[in-house]
Amino acid sequence: MKTVIVHGPRACGKTRNAARIAAHFGIATIVDDWDERLHEITPGAIHLTNQPVRKASVRCANFADLQLPSVVGLIGMKKAGRRHINKYQMVDRPKKGGAA
Repeated sequence: MKTVIVHGPRACGKTRNAARIAAHFGIATIVDDWDERLHEITPGAIHLTNQPVRKASVRCANFADLQLPSVVGLIGMKKAGRRHINKYQMVDRPKKGGAA
């Protein structure tokens, strides 16, 4: 299962280009605002961060170094199962007041 950390300065375009990053690596799950000091790595996901990565046990890439695919062809990606986890919200967690 492929797991990648993409780092770059704040407001450089990581979140705006999340679908293109996912297509580049062939990974459908994106974890945004990931911080290695606060969060565990989600296997099989792309982790977007503006923090310097100190102890990486997975592949790391600098956003500025990526050769991203064009926007053409990414239109149906959301329907193909892409998940964007914003500010490290756990997707599989049951909703409050709902059945587990």
